[in-house]
Amino acid sequence: MLPPTSPISTKRSDLAVYAEVIRALMLRDMRTRFGASYWGYVVVVLWPVAHIFLMVTVMLFRNMPSPMGNNPILFVATGAVPALVFQYTSREAMKAILVNKPLMYYPQVKSFDIMIARFIVETVKGFQGLLIIIGILLLLGVDPIPEDPARAIEGYLMALLLGLGMGAINIGIMSFFPG
Repeated sequence: MLPPTSPISTKRSDLAVYAEVIRALMLRDMRTRFGASYWGYVVVVLWPVAHIFLMVTVMLFRNMPSPMGNNPILFVATGAVPALVFQYTSREAMKAILVNKPLMYYPQVKSFDIMIARFIVETVKGFQGLLIIIGILLLLGVDPIPEDPARAIEGYLMALLLGLGMGAINIGIMSFFPG
């Protein structure tokens, strides 16, 4: 008979098993998408940052004034961050099912689990990009703090959730019309 503290004798709860499945899916997702090095992850985090500052560079090069406010950097950053978060979250949630289809042969893995794991990875990646953008804006002397920070956070979270919802809808569409 096994002692009561033996790991073999303890039964894990369903929530603990689910958390382990999500964790394993997240680790696999990060390893396959970003490569085995940290540089792959750094590149993926910096990609939206590069998008935003490329748009700002084009606006400054063309000598275009900001449509709202006096600062084109702040205008582009506040408009592009939620749009890119939505776009990346929606696209990556949809691609997650295609890429991880073989994992669904395991009884513990469901399509919802794959989508949630990808959503968590995209949320963390997007938040890290947001922090980098805020840091760069502060270094450039631009005050990125909005008048109503709670409203800005709500908008950012709603862009994430809208992206997840659109990704889920696209997954449903792809199940009927593959390719």
